[in-house]
Amino acid sequence: MSRLRWSTGLAAQAWVRFSLSAGTDLEHDHDFPEWFWIESGRMRHDCDGHSEILSLGDLVLLHPRHRHRIVPLDGPASHAVCSVEPACFNRIAARHRDHLWPWPLAGAGPVRRHLGPRALGRMRALFDLLPVRDQSPADAELAVTGTLRVLRDAPAEHHDGPPAWLATAVAELDDPQRAALGVTAFIAACQRAPATVCRACRRHYHLRPGELVTAARLDHCARALRCTDTSIEALAEAAGYASLSHFYRSFQARFGCPPGRYRTSP
Repeated sequence: MSRLRWSTGLAAQAWVRFSLSAGTDLEHDHDFPEWFWIESGRMRHDCDGHSEILSLGDLVLLHPRHRHRIVPLDGPASHAVCSVEPACFNRIAARHRDHLWPWPLAGAGPVRRHLGPRALGRMRALFDLLPVRDQSPADAELAVTGTLRVLRDAPAEHHDGPPAWLATAVAELDDPQRAALGVTAFIAACQRAPATVCRACRRHYHLRPGELVTAARLDHCARALRCTDTSIEALAEAAGYASLSHFYRSFQARFGCPPGRYRTSP
């Protein structure tokens, strides 16, 4: 078993570490708190001698002493992982811990929650706000308290969430190739009349179908801008934009700056 330490250079950032991983066969624990959620596929989480199967939107909060590993099942899968510098996390916990504090204490098992499509989108948007460089303790505060807010709001979504046919179609937009097919393909995937899809999207997501698809396409492009060196033209084409100028206008409207500036901004 391996022990991961914050101080050994594992984390490039000073306060917050955030990454996307396909899993690992290495059983390990940490000297820092960690939480993760499934972004695609299915994965098996082995923790302290117990195993559970996780799928899209399942989120797990871990204590540093948890020994665990997470491995993909049934083909490609990925999970997003976040951790905060331990002393900073403890200071945040001391200020915000109350009866709703979700992170487990020493000796307790990991905490599992489920994020519906809307909560999952909010979690992704939260971590898109975090800078890669020049971080401050305020960024750690945002990571922790923002996660708290998403988790506190998520249960209500479970009780009166979107119908299964819509939630499934929205979840499929997590695949960049599916999102690139556009709104017509999205409505076809819902297997409902366009007017029915529009009403359901407005009720449950407060967006029109086209706005949902556009947001997914642009979010995929934004992550690729930060994580790859693929050209802007190639990203726009892969996202289904026939017009580069249309892509630039849409990106500017969503993120407040053109793609090139977004790629180089801290």
